[in-house]
Amino acid sequence: MKPFLKFGLIAGGVGFMVIIPLAALVGICGPVVPLLAGMTAGFLTAYLGKTNTQKEGAQQGALAGVVSGVITTLGQMIGGILALYYIQTSGASVAFGQVPDASSPAYQMVVFYATGLLTGMCFGIVGIILGAAAGAIAGYLGTRSQPAPAAPTSF
Repeated sequence: MKPFLKFGLIAGGVGFMVIIPLAALVGICGPVVPLLAGMTAGFLTAYLGKTNTQKEGAQQGALAGVVSGVITTLGQMIGGILALYYIQTSGASVAFGQVPDASSPAYQMVVFYATGLLTGMCFGIVGIILGAAAGAIAGYLGTRSQPAPAAPTSF
């Protein structure tokens, strides 16, 4: 397995587990988790994946950041749906709009949950971009200096 995929999946999996409760409880802090996951994935990819140049480290780090960002976006969407479910079942009030109850028409329920998914996707797209940028920067900085090749000796 390529290092960017391996470390992107690992960091994304951890981010997935962290972002679900955060998105369900707080909602808008979602882009912070993909940023941290992308940074971690990018650094680990460059440092442990043994990239040769800083340019290669940045490229591989960005790919790792995208992988982790996509996974955390899925967590953001799940957390958003859980938050909407809690709001609906607890009877909590919202700042704007109306929360459909169990006797509401089906189309209102679909619109209610679809807007939650779309909101999660919006935060997720921002998160993917932030994860890729953080992964590229961390990959660039995490690339180890390779020793200069020894000059051939001729006798």
